[in-house]
Amino acid sequence: MKRFSFRLDRVLEFRKNQRRAAELQLEQIRRRLAVLQREETDLAASASRTRDERSRASYATGRELAASEDYLGGLTARRAELRAVGARNRLAVEKARLQLIECDRQVRLLEKLRGRRLQGYRRSEEREQQAEAAEHSLNRWRQRGPPAGAEH
Repeated sequence: MKRFSFRLDRVLEFRKNQRRAAELQLEQIRRRLAVLQREETDLAASASRTRDERSRASYATGRELAASEDYLGGLTARRAELRAVGARNRLAVEKARLQLIECDRQVRLLEKLRGRRLQGYRRSEEREQQAEAAEHSLNRWRQRGPPAGAEH
């Protein structure tokens, strides 16, 4: 009997490659989001330290206070930028996650179809082997002749 071949093997491999690419893309976006979140946390901590230092200072010139305010304003603006980029990245994560789910669904569907075809192939192969065994047994019986005392 011929060996099993699934006609959609190349399609299945293509879908698996798409799934791997979607996984990598999702992981890359998640890493970028984590970097943004760490940077925002660092900026928040820096702003907090600056405010603490300013409140603990017994004496500060107007220039120092203005510089401190400018610095805090810059931190606030940068944090707002990071939040906006983070929001876009969270949307990208969701989109990539949905794409990964779809790729995974397509791969599972093709694997399930492949499994069904393989089962059908095995059943067919088993029937063919049984038919060959029955034919072989019948041929052996014919060669030996019926057992003594058996009627035709």
